[in-house]
Amino acid sequence: MTVNVDPRWLFVKTCQDLLGKSKSPDYYEKLRMAGLVRHLIVGPRSLLSMVNRESELPLEFWFREPGEDATAWQGPMGFDASRRELASGVVQRTGREAFLASRVVHCHQWLSVEQLLTTVAHAYGGFLSDVPHGLSREAIVAVDVAIQEGGAGPISIALQEITGVVLRALIPLANPSGEPKPRVRPEPTAAAAAAPGCPFSGKLPT
Repeated sequence: MTVNVDPRWLFVKTCQDLLGKSKSPDYYEKLRMAGLVRHLIVGPRSLLSMVNRESELPLEFWFREPGEDATAWQGPMGFDASRRELASGVVQRTGREAFLASRVVHCHQWLSVEQLLTTVAHAYGGFLSDVPHGLSREAIVAVDVAIQEGGAGPISIALQEITGVVLRALIPLANPSGEPKPRVRPEPTAAAAAAPGCPFSGKLPT
């Protein structure tokens, strides 16, 4: 079978997969969101880089970054600035790189969005070669301890908040007329049309 997958189709399908996981109460799904978010937005070979070449369409990541004082931090709830949560921090509307570098969770030290995604992928996603940069051994151990807390712990909440920010930022890249069709034979019906509203198959959870 000849397969020629359109990156835009894969981009939309990955967003749909991420949206589905964000609605699930299963902790496994929450941890797996880290890998999907990394695939979407981290690095020069991310799906975002392949679909939005040379930043043709400016994207806005809307989040609430906590201050540097960890003693005043109450947890990652409210990092997604579109959510009606009472949370401390400064609301930011930035591009991808500033979003990836922003503080999101504190485990012995502040972790940026990218550091958290990389740490989860390194420890539990099978990406052993992807070592998080800038984290002390104590911080990595603290992240692991936080992961063991399960779905009610700060890591699960942070991944949920990050996912909300990412999905909203990527909506402008979706084809408003429906999901792009993949160039895959002999299964031309592999892609279903996107549901009305959110281009990633339904309204985003609030």
